[in-house]
Amino acid sequence: MNELILGLFWVVYFAIHSVMATSRFKLYLRLSLPAFYPYYRSVYSIFAAVNFLLLIWLHVIVPSELIFETGNLRYAGYCFGLLSLLVLVIAGKSYGAGFFIREVKNKCLMRSGLNAYVRHPLYFGFLLFVIGFFLVSPNWKNLVCAAITILYLVVGALLEERKLIDEFGQEYANYRKEVKMLIPWIF
Repeated sequence: MNELILGLFWVVYFAIHSVMATSRFKLYLRLSLPAFYPYYRSVYSIFAAVNFLLLIWLHVIVPSELIFETGNLRYAGYCFGLLSLLVLVIAGKSYGAGFFIREVKNKCLMRSGLNAYVRHPLYFGFLLFVIGFFLVSPNWKNLVCAAITILYLVVGALLEERKLIDEFGQEYANYRKEVKMLIPWIF
């Protein structure tokens, strides 16, 4: 039962995160609170980070039973975790710190670095992390968290794809044909 409640919190977190990232929500803020809007991206990032840390804390304190003994799978989980950190650091550097702090003006479609292999490298990094996390500690709460996160990453990537097609048009449509969405060379 604890796992389902925790899963519900993850769903609510991801839903709020998604709504706050929509163009419609940003337009509403820009029109309703024009003095606040220049700070929106910073506030959004801080809000997301604080709530994510609170959710992680809750995730850690909720007890959960193992589904199976990991054995050597634990080492695969550590490898997934290390690879995810590498991907997240490289992707974060390529986007720059400003990406998380302020709205980027004069955007151009990034096709270099990790974006040459996967259209959403940050999502790919999180995907690797949740799989690794589950392999290191295969309990029910981690399975629920991994399943919800993977579903969110797929849905979030698809929603972001819509915005990117609106923004970059045929250039992005061509890019979609050349580069996989979430997992290099696979999906």
